[in-house]
Parts: sequence; structure tokens; C-alpha cells
Amino acid sequence: MVNLIKCTIIVLLSILISDSHLLGQTPIDLTQSQLTPKSYNPAAILKTANQLIAVGDEITYNCLLAYCKKSSQSVSSSMVCDDYVTWLCLLLYDPNPNTTLETPFLGFPDFPFGFYGQGHQDSVTWPKFPLAFCKGVPFLLVEYYQCLGPTNPGSYYAKLYHKNGIFRTQPYSIPTQSDAELAWNELISSPQWRGLNWKNSGPANNAEKIKFLHNQVQRISP
Repeated sequence: MVNLIKCTIIVLLSILISDSHLLGQTPIDLTQSQLTPKSYNPAAILKTANQLIAVGDEITYNCLLAYCKKSSQSVSSSMVCDDYVTWLCLLLYDPNPNTTLETPFLGFPDFPFGFYGQGHQDSVTWPKFPLAFCKGVPFLLVEYYQCLGPTNPGSYYAKLYHKNGIFRTQPYSIPTQSDAELAWNELISSPQWRGLNWKNSGPANNAEKIKFLHNQVQRISP
């Protein structure tokens, strides 16, 4: 009788341990952390990226597709999804050696890059467009797109990057507001920034974009 009780306890403990392991691998609901260009926060998106890195490539891929499927139920949610998923893909995947990953093309950006058929081209200057890393801080360069024709949804890039990219395994360092302030100053003073031609950026201009980036710094908790 004692042995039977011991065996029962062992079995129950094994089930509990197994269940807790599975719970730890529960897909992450990205609707809880989603960001828009107006709420974009470099520290917040890196925290979400780290959560996805921790659960691995396959679970992350399923999370991204589940989020896209859920968001497709309404036009406004779908637009938010397309932005958010492409940002996460850029953070989570790198190209294989001697290759590039297709630059997300969601329309013509309010930034002097991606016009005149360049939207699908990677760039040495802006390799993670529409994000720009500086001192480990991923700034969002594009506030809005002009949609003048068909574009690819976020699920397209999730599938493409999962298939052709290398999933990141090292977590990101989370920047403080002071870290981001230094990075912001360095970015807008960089040769890449000074070389921009704002004639091809629609109604956006340099001063407005600099303010747009600084607002991202201010959203990080001090």
C-alpha cells in the first residue's frame, strides 16, 4: 500500500513537472505587447524580442502567424500587425552569410529610402530598414507609408524570414533612456543621416523626423 502511494505521488509529480514545462512554452500573445509608430518604444520591443528569443524559433514563428491570423479580422488591426510583425522579424532574424533578407515593403515611406522600386532592396546604409540600430538601440525611421498599390502582409515576412533567415539566439541588452538619448544624438549626427536627400520623402522633413525619433527616446522609462 505504501509503495502504491509512493508510485502515485511520483506519477503525479511527473505530470506536474511536464505540465509546468509546457506552460513555459505557451505561445506569447503579441496583442498584449503590440506597438504602433505612435507608441513605438525601443526598450519595449527589445523586451518582447527577448521573450520570443527565449522560446525559440519554431514557437516564435507560430506566435507571429497566430498574431497575424487574429489581426486579419479587421483592417485597422491588420495594419498594426503588418508593422509590428515586420519590426519583430528584423529583430529576430539575420541573413545567412553572403545573402540578404528582403526589406519589408509596406508602401512608400515618409523617409528618403525605398522609393522608385527600391523597396525590396537591402541596403548597406539601412540594413534593418525601417529600423535603424545605433549603439544597440533600434529606432523606427518610418511613421507612415503611402499605399499606392499592393503590398505584402506581415505574415509574408514572418514566413520568408523564418525560411531564409538565421534566428537570433542571444538576447538583446535593454537600453535605458539615457542610453537611447546618446544613441539618438549619434544617429542624427552620423554620415548616413547627413547624407539623406529629403526631396524623396513626401511631406516629411528632417526636423519632423528628428523629433519623431526623440519621442521614442522619451517613451523609455528613465
